[in-house]
Amino acid sequence: MRLCDWTNLTLECEHLLSSVNNLKANTSPFSLLAISTSPEDQLKCAKLWVNKQYPRSGKPFWDGKIHKHKRIRVAYVSADFHQHATAYLMAGVFELHDRSRFELTAISIGPPDTSEMRQRLKASFDHFMDARLFSDDEIASLIRDAEIDILVDLKGFTLGARTGVFARRPAPILVNYLGFPFWDVLTFPMTSAREIGELNEILVDRISPQDARTLKGFEGIGSLKGIASLYFNMKKLDQAKEYHKKVTELDPNDPEAYYSIGVIDWTEAYQPRMEERAKLGMKPDEQLKDKKVCATLSAKSSDAIKDGIDNLNKALQLRPDYDDAMAYMNLMYREKADLECTDPAGRAADLKTADEWVDKTLATKKEKAAKQPGAQGVTLDQPSK
Repeated sequence: MRLCDWTNLTLECEHLLSSVNNLKANTSPFSLLAISTSPEDQLKCAKLWVNKQYPRSGKPFWDGKIHKHKRIRVAYVSADFHQHATAYLMAGVFELHDRSRFELTAISIGPPDTSEMRQRLKASFDHFMDARLFSDDEIASLIRDAEIDILVDLKGFTLGARTGVFARRPAPILVNYLGFPFWDVLTFPMTSAREIGELNEILVDRISPQDARTLKGFEGIGSLKGIASLYFNMKKLDQAKEYHKKVTELDPNDPEAYYSIGVIDWTEAYQPRMEERAKLGMKPDEQLKDKKVCATLSAKSSDAIKDGIDNLNKALQLRPDYDDAMAYMNLMYREKADLECTDPAGRAADLKTADEWVDKTLATKKEKAAKQPGAQGVTLDQPSK
């Protein structure tokens, strides 16, 4: 994808979805999020993946006994109890629990650190358990023995997750929230969830947490970028762009923020165009000639294309050798060219500009490679014989 080679993209996506519909567990649910799919396809993929990778234990660790405590015991499982987007989103949520009614436990399955955020998180829990070196069985046993009433997974199918712990059913109520967007209703309406049925987990309210303390006087630009990335993975592009713009406000000289906004703008222009082309049965490289469709797409995408080119230019002004931004300038001008249905000269000019950006990208990559210690030029992978 870094090469921006979208050749046969539609066919490849269709092939992947076909394999899921043929009950083949050959892609993770997180990877499938990159493709426009229905909630039913996502659920099918998740079931196939879980059944293959994390089969439910024959006998749940929780024995069915209802716990009777003075306070409801809630445990949060995450690998991100440090300077991470999830932590910055959830810190205020942890602190605002009614401690007279809830007893909170953090089960950390990620790396320890001594950051200010880590200390803040520790202070917001009654118990903080470092379980990163424990097996799934050991963690499930600890949860069962602690008589946790509600177990919340903040990872889902993302890096560092311990899905096997939840497959062991160590608590009466299991909740999946925030880390993986599909299961917490942020990506599809409740009506779809009802139609799908067979959901044993709680589908939480469609609210994305925001920590007021974090957003005021916030200096962790890296974590703001992390929050933006989280929203981008959720396909919540407006929120992702909002957080990248916060970065530009804090640091107007950060080229990555402008580049990221440009990528979002391209995504917003590319997706509706490809959907319309698919409806018309067009090949990826076939020129769009339907003037009505062209006018509709232009109305939808022209602002995004202009904004994207402007932001990518800003990124390149700040970092002239930013080859990723150059690659997206190529893509942006191809988006612009495809909407020039009534202006052949404009279309030709845009395609020429796009080709120039391709040349600049390759030249910059080659120049960077030549500067690497011991470099002998750019080496390309060769097909096997």
